Formats: sequence, structure tokens, C-alpha cells
Amino acid sequence: MRALRLACVPALAFVAAAVASDMLLPDGSVFVLWNDQTGYTTSWHVDNTHPSADDNGSGSATQPFRTIQKAAYMVQPGQEVVIHGGTYREYVRLRRQGTGPSAMIRFRAEIGDI
Repeated sequence: MRALRLACVPALAFVAAAVASDMLLPDGSVFVLWNDQTGYTTSWHVDNTHPSADDNGSGSATQPFRTIQKAAYMVQPGQEVVIHGGTYREYVRLRRQGTGPSAMIRFRAEIGDI
């Protein structure tokens, strides 16, 4: 048991060092880690099993989008996309990104649907 604990220490030290040091992007600029401080103002819902699901709908919980791509097209900084249980076979291309720790874009699974 003791040997296992000692074997884990170098791995943990490596992770701590990687987080503590500056990480560089391929272009040489510093990758900045953000702690999510966003108060999400809008939730777009995706549920391809819902009887009212339609990409021309409102994206609400009662009229969700059918595809994640539609939600990715609509979402703005400070908003989230809630993906309900289902099988989504699609390629999703994001149009925009968050603008800072208090205006991030979040994609998450609906609680209890996974």
C-alpha cells in the first residue's frame, strides 16, 4: 500500500507543476486559465427525443432544439447549452467563444440525464 502512495506522488507533483507554470499556445502566447464566475443568463435546451424538438423552435425546455449545432449557433457569452439525454451524431462547429471568466459559454448535460 505504501509503495502505491509513493508512486502517485511524482504524478501529482507533475500535475501541480503544469498548472502552476505558464502554458503556451502553439503561437507562443500564454494560455490563461479561467475560473468560471459566470452567472448564466440564458439556457438553451437540446433534446432530440422531445416530441416538440425543432431547430426552428425557441430552444426552451418545453420547445428544445433538435441539434446541438443549432444551440451552438445561438449561444452567446454568458449563456449555456443544456443537452438532454439522447444520441447526437453530429459535428458541432462553434461560432463564438466566451469573453472572460464572467462571460463564458458552457455546454453541459442535463442533471439526471446521464
